[in-house]
Amino acid sequence: MSPDPATGRSTAAISLFGIDEAHVGLQVLDATPSSSNVSGAELRSIVVDLVDGGVHEIRQKLPPIKAYRDGVGYAWEEAPYPRVWLLPVQFHWHE
Repeated sequence: MSPDPATGRSTAAISLFGIDEAHVGLQVLDATPSSSNVSGAELRSIVVDLVDGGVHEIRQKLPPIKAYRDGVGYAWEEAPYPRVWLLPVQFHWHE
């Protein structure tokens, strides 16, 4: 992650997963110079429309999702010990 010279913000994609035939989910970490490490970075979730190219930010806070299928998000957590969470997730965004 190298920072944008204009804003000082670094963005890294951490997750890419299919939602349905027409949408892909993307999660990115936004770090600023004030965040000393990745744990202080802001996680954003985005839906990309594969038909019209639209990009929609998801307003609800989600954990890092590694996979998604049939309404279930699979999230990975490292601390306090490694485990996989199965989370019921429904994606909503405003057009």
